[in-house]
Amino acid sequence: MHFPVNLLTALFLLCATQAIAQKPKASKPAAPQPTFTVPVRLEQELLRLSSLSGGKVGICATHIESGKTIVQNGKEPFPMASSYKVAIATQLLTRVDSGSVTLDQLVPITKNDLHPGSGMLSDRFDWPNSTSPGLSLSVRSLLELMLLISDNSATDICLRLAGGPASVNACMKRLGVEGLQVNRPTAWLIADCVGIPMDMNQPWSPARYDSLAKLNTPKCGKPVT
Repeated sequence: MHFPVNLLTALFLLCATQAIAQKPKASKPAAPQPTFTVPVRLEQELLRLSSLSGGKVGICATHIESGKTIVQNGKEPFPMASSYKVAIATQLLTRVDSGSVTLDQLVPITKNDLHPGSGMLSDRFDWPNSTSPGLSLSVRSLLELMLLISDNSATDICLRLAGGPASVNACMKRLGVEGLQVNRPTAWLIADCVGIPMDMNQPWSPARYDSLAKLNTPKCGKPVT
């Protein structure tokens, strides 16, 4: 689940949306969006490519200059995968703007902050058997790890610094972003994917995850370590 270029592009778009949302509304009514009918040839090609994927594909593409939009399965909810990290970054940067958090603020990282999946923080500790001491990283570094290499451990720390899932969802609502939901950290998403019953009301435990992972058959197709 690595989408660094798309993540950064989406981050800039969401930040721009936030800046626009904070400006007073213009007195003139918004210009009507041009109607656009998807060419049959393009629609057929999208369907052909979708059928090759082996699953259901959702597509939404907008031509910025004209406002023309192409949508396929636009009302279907899809798992966000690592793209939900953009929403987390947006709320965290909102807290930076308000002064609640600073980019240079150092955040202590312990072994319990090391979560499975993509990234490099877990490798730094040789998770889960390392006895290496903890370290501290700046909020800026954690954001970079989350957005540039899709580090899951950094993501869950950023989610905590952002105020948790409810704060991220509230931020998206303020920005007018609908149909998007961040409801748990990546560690619990992955645990659910591989069939591990990790209670959200209990603190994360790498040792518990590691022991339960050996007893469960993944629901998502392959083990995640």
